[in-house]
Amino acid sequence: SAAPHAAVVKTIDPITTSKSITYKNFAGDPLFAANGPSINDINQGDLGDCYLLSTLSSVAKTDAALIRKDIVSDGNGIFTVTFGAGKTAKKINVNADLPVWSDGQQAYAQLGNQNSLWVALMEKAYVEYASPATNKYHSIEGGWMTTAFAALGLQSSGTYTVPTAAALLKTLAADLSKGDFTTFGTQEKLPAGSPFVSSHAYEVDAVNTNSAGTPVSLTFRNPWGHAAANDGYITVTAAQAFAAFSGVVISHA
Repeated sequence: SAAPHAAVVKTIDPITTSKSITYKNFAGDPLFAANGPSINDINQGDLGDCYLLSTLSSVAKTDAALIRKDIVSDGNGIFTVTFGAGKTAKKINVNADLPVWSDGQQAYAQLGNQNSLWVALMEKAYVEYASPATNKYHSIEGGWMTTAFAALGLQSSGTYTVPTAAALLKTLAADLSKGDFTTFGTQEKLPAGSPFVSSHAYEVDAVNTNSAGTPVSLTFRNPWGHAAANDGYITVTAAQAFAAFSGVVISHA
């Protein structure tokens, strides 16, 4: 008798933000680079979901294995992304069709190292997870990191007031030393000359110390990635971070 046919997995391509954006299949590219997933795979495109991508950055930097659990290849051009946790976990199936401009360049999250797909596929799956009724990319523009952590099945906590720049530096140093996934949101209005982008989310990458071991500066990564200087990494003083501070959201696997 003939072998049974494999079940057809239904996937939905979300509605793009522009009629100029169409879909192109990237099934020939890998889910992860050989040494991935990595924070440096994350390069935000023409979509205002910095809160989601900075959250993915913080997880990829600290616990890449968690990303590998969240998105897996089914081996047939379909990928399964798991959001939530426990009884409320939801699995979203996506194919390798990704939104592109007329020149073939990704419209939203870009391909990562070695043309890896995981960031763009998780972004695509998140649209269906967060907005199943409309399934529009536009629906995930604007948000806060607590929502993104929850989507990854992670509990998070936020800090929205700190008395001084030194206190902020101490808080972030403690978060990073504990291995927390650490993200930082900026204010809508920033001082002139600020190295930050307003109303934007960053991954908190490092607290830098001098030869005496005293914290002297902070390094953040902008999810714009290679669209920004230094692949998105900026090093600032505690005072500069404090002047831009809107909130810190942390989580831990």
